[in-house]
Amino acid sequence: MVWNQETKTGKVDTKAVSVIWETPTYPDYHWVARGDIDKTFGSGFTGRLQAAILSVDDPKLLAVFDRSKFIAAKNDDYKVIEEVGKLTGLIN
Repeated sequence: MVWNQETKTGKVDTKAVSVIWETPTYPDYHWVARGDIDKTFGSGFTGRLQAAILSVDDPKLLAVFDRSKFIAAKNDDYKVIEEVGKLTGLIN
Protein backbone atom coordinates (compact mmCIF):
# COMPACT_ATOMS: atom_id res chain seq x y z
CA MET A 1 0.00 0.00 0.00
CA VAL A 2 2.74 2.46 0.90
CA TRP A 3 4.62 1.65 -2.29
CA ASN A 4 1.50 2.25 -4.39
CA GLN A 5 0.78 5.54 -2.63
CA GLU A 6 4.33 6.80 -2.97
CA THR A 7 4.56 5.92 -6.66
CA LYS A 8 1.17 7.51 -7.39
CA THR A 9 2.28 10.77 -5.80
CA GLY A 10 5.61 10.72 -7.63
CA LYS A 11 7.72 10.35 -4.49
CA VAL A 12 9.39 7.22 -5.89
CA ASP A 13 11.45 7.39 -9.05
CA THR A 14 10.52 4.02 -10.57
CA LYS A 15 13.35 4.38 -13.08
CA ALA A 16 15.88 4.43 -10.23
CA VAL A 17 14.55 1.41 -8.30
CA SER A 18 13.28 -2.06 -9.01
CA VAL A 19 11.16 -4.43 -6.98
CA ILE A 20 13.23 -7.43 -5.92
CA TRP A 21 10.76 -9.00 -3.48
CA GLU A 22 7.21 -8.54 -2.23
CA THR A 23 5.99 -9.59 1.18
CA PRO A 24 3.23 -12.16 1.30
CA THR A 25 -0.15 -10.75 2.19
CA TYR A 26 -0.96 -10.55 5.88
CA PRO A 27 -3.66 -8.96 8.00
CA ASP A 28 -2.91 -5.50 9.30
CA TYR A 29 -4.78 -2.48 10.65
CA HIS A 30 -6.27 -4.56 13.43
CA TRP A 31 -9.48 -3.82 15.24
CA VAL A 32 -9.21 -5.49 18.64
CA ALA A 33 -11.69 -5.79 21.49
CA ARG A 34 -11.06 -6.95 25.04
CA GLY A 35 -11.88 -10.56 25.83
CA ASP A 36 -14.47 -9.53 28.43
CA ILE A 37 -16.44 -7.24 26.14
CA ASP A 38 -19.54 -9.47 26.18
CA LYS A 39 -19.50 -9.36 29.98
CA THR A 40 -19.35 -5.56 29.87
CA PHE A 41 -21.84 -4.88 27.05
CA GLY A 42 -23.97 -8.02 27.03
CA SER A 43 -23.97 -11.46 25.52
CA GLY A 44 -23.34 -11.46 21.77
CA PHE A 45 -21.83 -7.99 21.66
CA THR A 46 -18.55 -9.30 20.19
CA GLY A 47 -20.39 -10.82 17.24
CA ARG A 48 -22.48 -7.71 16.66
CA LEU A 49 -19.38 -5.49 16.79
CA GLN A 50 -17.51 -7.71 14.33
CA ALA A 51 -20.53 -7.81 12.01
CA ALA A 52 -20.81 -4.02 12.10
CA ILE A 53 -17.13 -3.53 11.24
CA LEU A 54 -17.15 -6.15 8.49
CA SER A 55 -20.27 -4.64 6.93
CA VAL A 56 -18.71 -1.22 6.37
CA ASP A 57 -18.96 -0.58 2.65
CA ASP A 58 -18.97 3.22 2.39
CA PRO A 59 -16.11 4.05 -0.03
CA LYS A 60 -15.44 7.41 1.66
CA LEU A 61 -15.14 5.83 5.09
CA LEU A 62 -12.99 2.98 3.80
CA ALA A 63 -10.76 5.50 2.01
CA VAL A 64 -9.86 6.99 5.39
CA PHE A 65 -8.25 3.63 6.19
CA ASP A 66 -6.93 3.19 2.63
CA ARG A 67 -8.97 0.01 2.33
CA SER A 68 -11.61 -1.38 0.01
CA LYS A 69 -13.07 -3.58 2.76
CA PHE A 70 -12.40 -5.09 6.18
CA ILE A 71 -11.98 -8.84 6.61
CA ALA A 72 -12.14 -11.18 9.58
CA ALA A 73 -8.79 -12.56 10.70
CA LYS A 74 -7.83 -15.46 12.93
CA ASN A 75 -4.69 -16.17 14.92
CA ASP A 76 -3.28 -18.53 12.26
CA ASP A 77 -3.27 -15.65 9.76
CA TYR A 78 -0.36 -14.15 11.70
CA LYS A 79 1.92 -17.22 11.47
CA VAL A 80 3.94 -15.61 8.66
CA ILE A 81 4.70 -12.57 10.83
CA GLU A 82 5.59 -14.80 13.78
CA GLU A 83 7.92 -16.92 11.64
CA VAL A 84 9.76 -13.86 10.34
CA GLY A 85 10.05 -12.55 13.89
CA LYS A 86 11.61 -15.82 15.05
CA LEU A 87 13.89 -15.99 12.02
CA THR A 88 15.21 -12.51 12.65
CA GLY A 89 15.55 -13.02 16.41
CA LEU A 90 12.87 -10.47 17.32
CA ILE A 91 10.72 -13.23 18.86
CA ASN A 92 12.04 -16.14 20.87
